[in-house]
Amino acid sequence: MKKPNLVAAKDILKKISESAENEMLLIGGLAVNQYHLTRDSQDIDLICGHDESLRLIDKVFPTSLWERKEVNSDSLRPLWEITHKTDNAMPVVKFGPKIIERGSYAYIDEKKLWKNAQKFKFSNNEVLDNIYVPCIEMICYTKMVSALGRSDEKADKIKKDIDDVINLTNQAKFGLGEFILMFSDEFKQRIKEDFATRLKIANALFKDSYIYQYVDTFKCIVDLDDNKKPKHFAEDNNSPRKLNPTGVVAFDVDGVLIKGIRHSWTLLWNLINKSTEDQYTRKDRFQTNKITYLEWVKQDLKDLKDAKFNVEDLREFIKGKCGLVKNLRSEINRLRENGYITAIISGGVDTILFELLPDAHDLFDEIFINKFTYDKNGFIENISATEYDWSDDKRGVVGKNRGLERVCEKYGVPLSKSVFVGDDRNDLKAMKIAGRSIFFCSEGQRNFQRDRNYPTNVVNIYDKDLKFVVDVILGKNELSREL
Repeated sequence: MKKPNLVAAKDILKKISESAENEMLLIGGLAVNQYHLTRDSQDIDLICGHDESLRLIDKVFPTSLWERKEVNSDSLRPLWEITHKTDNAMPVVKFGPKIIERGSYAYIDEKKLWKNAQKFKFSNNEVLDNIYVPCIEMICYTKMVSALGRSDEKADKIKKDIDDVINLTNQAKFGLGEFILMFSDEFKQRIKEDFATRLKIANALFKDSYIYQYVDTFKCIVDLDDNKKPKHFAEDNNSPRKLNPTGVVAFDVDGVLIKGIRHSWTLLWNLINKSTEDQYTRKDRFQTNKITYLEWVKQDLKDLKDAKFNVEDLREFIKGKCGLVKNLRSEINRLRENGYITAIISGGVDTILFELLPDAHDLFDEIFINKFTYDKNGFIENISATEYDWSDDKRGVVGKNRGLERVCEKYGVPLSKSVFVGDDRNDLKAMKIAGRSIFFCSEGQRNFQRDRNYPTNVVNIYDKDLKFVVDVILGKNELSREL
């Protein structure tokens, strides 16, 4: 079995750090992974001199052990694909140094790339002494520049750049002010002229980024001059609910908002006739920290691709098998009318959610979930793994608990005024930190409630109607906390 791309690339990066004579800056996908843990990459994009790049190639990849193929013949734009001659577990390594002698990229001051840079974090307890990563705002800026600079036929890479921008801007540590100060007047003009075209070429949805929400909010200030204040701004973004919320209510999806399935992934496996034994083995390996969440998702993605999984097959398959919990729309709207921010924090599948609830974005202010993408014929193309599943003691995720914290931070709501509604073990950490937790299963009681990790601050609701959940949140019906 081959090493995951990310693991292999990090191992090689460690060897480069040990062989380097000078400190170097890393950009690209591996750098993004330092801030967005589920970002996969096999590309090693280091900024270094031409002679240093050749020395590293010879030092780290001796021809006795490695086959080196130079894909680009341009010495200032090199790209090597490097394959180990005997270790079949090692995937192809892509080493594409950014050569200093080439000169600066448009809109990028290489000296500023080093501002607030930090050493590459190889593991929880180890950093690489000679490899540095720019700050999150600068990495995001380089990805924005990259998206604007690529040729139109590279739609896949443009989309990857934009996805990186979205995922980086959505991190709690991302500083919008610091990011905007990086923009020159020329770059601002370039964004105005070309960024919308980039989005269209890549079929990307920038609405998933918090930056979009900031822009959408303050767009009214510009539009006032032309008397073009957007209608939806008056209806929602400037509402008392957003400016001074009563609290935050976050929901799991599978078994809570959607009935008929306990886990979305099990439904997918049943669709492609995959053995559940493999599924449980992978789950156990993740829970025991033998693989990361991303590695788990990538293994499932491979199975789906091998089975030629198509979105239309999924839509047909779920008909009659699952549906929405009773009174979902009316009760979520009741929460919003009472001033609550509503959120979804799920390890499920967005395709299933939006197939059953196409207006989910109108009902929930925040949605954290695994995102599937498909090609033009509907076949599975990729999975953007959520960071907000399980808990922060698992590899490759920050947990549902951090997802709840992030929503509260964004809207200025203390955790004491938050509610988490869940039904399974991966909800427990979020339920523990919430001001109030509700166990609600649209399919009935779960047997894990006797688990020693089960929260003590939980309200148990056994009726299969979301109305009873909202009644408790609004103080209309205080149900017993007894199991």
